[in-house]
Amino acid sequence: MKKNFNYVSICLILFFAGACSFNLNAQSFAAQLNLQYYNSQCENNAVFLDALPNDTSLYSYSWTCPSGVCPNLWTQSGASASFFSTFNQLANEEFSVTITKISSGETSIASVTVIIYPEPNGGYSYSTVTGCEGSQLAIYPAQNNPAYGPYTINWDYNSSSSLIADSFMFTFGPAMGLVPDVLITNGYGCSASNFNFLLMYGSPTPHTTISANSPTTFCAGNNVELICEATHPSYTLQNLTYQWKKYSINLSDTVSSFSATATGRYRCIASANGCTSTSNYIDVTVNPLPTVTVSPSGSVGYCIGQPASLVATSPTAISYQWKRYGNILSGQVNNSLVVSTAGKYKSIVQDANGCVRVSAPVEVVGPPNNQVSASGPLTFCQGSSVTFTAAAGYSYQWKKRANGNYVDIPLATNQSYTATASGKYKVFVTNSSTGCTVSSAAKTVNVNCRLAGESNVALDVEVYPNPFQSQITLSLPDEWNESIIVMLYDLSGRLVYQMESASIEGNELDLPIANLKNGTYMLQVITNDDQFKKVIVKN
Repeated sequence: MKKNFNYVSICLILFFAGACSFNLNAQSFAAQLNLQYYNSQCENNAVFLDALPNDTSLYSYSWTCPSGVCPNLWTQSGASASFFSTFNQLANEEFSVTITKISSGETSIASVTVIIYPEPNGGYSYSTVTGCEGSQLAIYPAQNNPAYGPYTINWDYNSSSSLIADSFMFTFGPAMGLVPDVLITNGYGCSASNFNFLLMYGSPTPHTTISANSPTTFCAGNNVELICEATHPSYTLQNLTYQWKKYSINLSDTVSSFSATATGRYRCIASANGCTSTSNYIDVTVNPLPTVTVSPSGSVGYCIGQPASLVATSPTAISYQWKRYGNILSGQVNNSLVVSTAGKYKSIVQDANGCVRVSAPVEVVGPPNNQVSASGPLTFCQGSSVTFTAAAGYSYQWKKRANGNYVDIPLATNQSYTATASGKYKVFVTNSSTGCTVSSAAKTVNVNCRLAGESNVALDVEVYPNPFQSQITLSLPDEWNESIIVMLYDLSGRLVYQMESASIEGNELDLPIANLKNGTYMLQVITNDDQFKKVIVKN
């Protein structure tokens, strides 16, 4: 019969022969622990632990978890164990297994360190976002611990148009939109994507334009109405509001139209539910009105035979037109005007821009009122009188005729004058504001109580100059309005001059007798009822 010997048997025989040694404390096996990660070392992936030797018929296995607490979803079966890694529970932790040889109770321990890296925070740093059409917003991923960077951000990573960038610039439309998916990968290759969509709620932005309903260049005092229109091609705008601007300054007007009266650049900002847009601009030019002054200013007057002159001065005027009260003076289109009619005058001027201004009115007054009234008859007896009264509102100088001239009556400067002596009286009336002076008609006073048939003509007729050289003037009574006969006799009684006059104008009669020789003559004036005689001398 054949014998089979193993190493132990042979060694025992030799031991006793002194040829083999045997260490009773020597370990016959060494435990090993293999570690495998499913996909990656990132959290939420499976971790597999396998003990060697792996033979549950010869060995038993006892597993030890870090700090005595095994992770969730821990499973073990003999020489194998597995779990899903969680970064918060496991990170650089040591697992061990004790292998016991069932036949001998011999043990061996093996351990391994499990290193787990965290997944990034997936998604966005926003929840729900609103914005106006056309506006943009930079969308950033959720914040992550920089210790596990650098991070790679891949936007719209499932698309051929994916974009690797730290942020995504989203442009709002008029309605709801979505931000693309984002994939975040940390420096250890651990990735996370968004679990929810990021909804971007856009609101329609108005399309704003302004227009003018009339020319935008005009003269001061006028205006142009600007119209602001806010529309949208696809949506009906709600809750529209308006804000007008002149240059960059907000105006008080907040309605859809604006009346511009000043030079400037105007815009309209329209807002619908808080979404705004600015219109085009319109430049408005307001030309100033020309300046015009009429001199002399205030009140000016004219005298008989002395018209007033008005001059309009305007640096920019190219045309003039004069008016009296509200009436255009035809043909008066120069800058000056000669006036001989009382009234209020204005000058209308126009400049090269077509702007018109009307001057302030200048009042032109006529000569003073020279009418004189008498308190009673102009013929009366010695001791009586008559009072003359001129029109009110002027300054006065009463005069009496003497030697062919009217001479001032001293201190007779009131509106009224009382005459007590025979003679011819006039008042000279002056408008102090214009300096115009006119005289009244002469008033002849006769002071003499006579019997019937007596003549009082001597007191009424004046002859001047006397002596004379070429002509004498007869000043006759007012009542001599019938025909008269004038005769001159030399000292021998010879008739040297005779003139008959059918009527007398102004109570004055001139006798052209320059051809008479120098000498003394008798003048005789005869009317139907009276006659007058006077000696005159020619030099």
